Amino acid sequence: MSSFALIETRNAPNRAVAEILAAMLRAGFVDGVLAPGTTRWSELPLPVLFADPDLLVDRSLPLAPVAPVSMAVQAARAGRAGASRRLAVVLKPCELRAVIELAKLRQADRAGLLLISMECQGRIENRAYLSEVAKDAAFADTYLLRPAGRPGSTSTCASCDAFQPDNADVTLHTLGLPLGERLAVSWADEVDRAAAEAMGLSARVDAIPGRDAALEEEMRRRRESRQAQFARTAQALEGLEGLQQLLGSCLGCLNCRT
Repeated sequence: MSSFALIETRNAPNRAVAEILAAMLRAGFVDGVLAPGTTRWSELPLPVLFADPDLLVDRSLPLAPVAPVSMAVQAARAGRAGASRRLAVVLKPCELRAVIELAKLRQADRAGLLLISMECQGRIENRAYLSEVAKDAAFADTYLLRPAGRPGSTSTCASCDAFQPDNADVTLHTLGLPLGERLAVSWADEVDRAAAEAMGLSARVDAIPGRDAALEEEMRRRRESRQAQFARTAQALEGLEGLQQLLGSCLGCLNCRT
């Protein structure tokens, strides 16, 4: 990815992303957009398939720091239609990797999917998200704009060093940028340039000052957190009693394996 397009956020990065996604719908470049969004039943952003660009702008929260379910399952199912319909799907990097692996197992067809992902700043627990939204309706944006006062992400996210999306068709860049003013978008190759054009974007800069330093600092924090988590787990596994306590809450759902 050698070039970036910058989009203005006006202190609303989620809406800014929603607007460029809606532009693809209006241009007829995609038939639908699968993205996290709120409904009249829940303030938790759940996977929603948007076909109405206005509703997409009003209801989607593509950068929300929460994931009640994995979007990968819905994306894989949506991709089974093949190239007859093209859907844009907004995925966290871990969900993106899952979709790619499902495609290898022929449980998804990438031909009908435009894979959009972002530099992930982690997710918080569902209850914590709802608690914050009750106090601040714009919390999905506040989380990105004011990192100093935000709730901590889950221990797994805090220790994940794969927060940059690999193999995405379109990437949303959130690190090392003043997100209240702008964020950056890049695309994988010339084929995906058509998606950028449908979004109303064009290449503007070849580099973002300070971005590399921000990525290095984020990687350092994540790896330190991972080492601390490994140390805590190793201590918890000392002896049979420790192992029983650690695994005692397992429900045997087999989801970790499946």
